[in-house]
Amino acid sequence: MPRTRVPERLEKRAREIVEALDGTWSRSRGMCCCPAHDDRTPSLSVTIGVRAILFHCFAGCSNEAVLASLCRIGVKACELFDGRGEPIAARTRDDLVSQNALRLWRAASALTEGPAQTYLAGRQIRISSPDLRYHARTPLGPKGSVRFLPAMLAAVRNDEGILALHRTFLEPKTFRLARFDGP
Repeated sequence: MPRTRVPERLEKRAREIVEALDGTWSRSRGMCCCPAHDDRTPSLSVTIGVRAILFHCFAGCSNEAVLASLCRIGVKACELFDGRGEPIAARTRDDLVSQNALRLWRAASALTEGPAQTYLAGRQIRISSPDLRYHARTPLGPKGSVRFLPAMLAAVRNDEGILALHRTFLEPKTFRLARFDGP
């Protein structure tokens, strides 16, 4: 789906919100501390949607809680939207899954010397592929009980690009395959 340019006012306001919450802004998105819970490390993702500023708390806070907390610190709801009233085309679940995969992929780093290479070397695997990356805080689990683990990411592609990601979760201290009862 082609992305239309959002008003500069929306991006400017999103940046102001992120910076007010001690976060960082880069290329139309930011990460900051979530105002809905006692946050010491940034867990609130702030991005620009088709017509609004979008928020997602990776610690599991609901959007309602995030928006209510933003309101309490002086952010007006009308500042989060572009003001146009015409309907937009609905996106399919596949579009949304691909966007989430792309967002995580872009935040990951290329495989160099580090945890993912340690994991592969421990399994006697010596490969280099642009379709493998490493992310130190990969989300695992449903909203509300999400946790973050280091993971090696493998891109699942078709002719149009990345469809999904395969996540190989690693133990934070040993960088061996993580063991857990389930997602």
